[in-house]
Amino acid sequence: MAEKGGAATPGGGRGRGRGLRRRADPSLGVSLAPALRSLRHGDAARNGRPSGEGVPGGAGNQVVDAASLARAFLELIPQMMAVLRRHVRRAGGPELKMGQFRMMLAIYRRGELSISGAAERIGLTLPSASKLADELERQRLIRRQADQRDRRRALLSLTAAGQRVLQSVMHSAQRHLAELFGPLTATERAFLFCAAQTLRPLFEPQ
Repeated sequence: MAEKGGAATPGGGRGRGRGLRRRADPSLGVSLAPALRSLRHGDAARNGRPSGEGVPGGAGNQVVDAASLARAFLELIPQMMAVLRRHVRRAGGPELKMGQFRMMLAIYRRGELSISGAAERIGLTLPSASKLADELERQRLIRRQADQRDRRRALLSLTAAGQRVLQSVMHSAQRHLAELFGPLTATERAFLFCAAQTLRPLFEPQ
């Protein structure tokens, strides 16, 4: 969830923070295959292991078809979401639900979003997204303002309180994930980081 560049720190203004990046940094354009090759050889030399053992499941030498990759992610994503859901409740308090957190994060990344735009980005129907927005507005975590280009449409943005809550949740989740990733080897962390950078554009709303 959190990206390279330190702890996520949603900031002031129109949802623009300093820590949480909205797009993959072009300077991070690491090619996955060369990075893995060099890291595998480096780890093998240091650890006396055959090349490829630093990658989970020996993935460096394994051919995986798209269906197998899809199944692996279908099994992994619910586990990851369960971990994040616990930390959203712990850091955001009992009033903050996972769907609300996801809407706040979507709003933060764009600065402002319409309800229909938020619904599309978090994969909800318009009525469900509208209900989440109502709840967040009652908690004074977001505000609605008329779109200057179309007065019939409302735009959602984070309040100062919303930014503080989002920052707290992001810091908590990032610390916990960092603890989980800590025991991994340098190769495994590099593999996962490159994979995350590769996958992210595939799931951006069109």
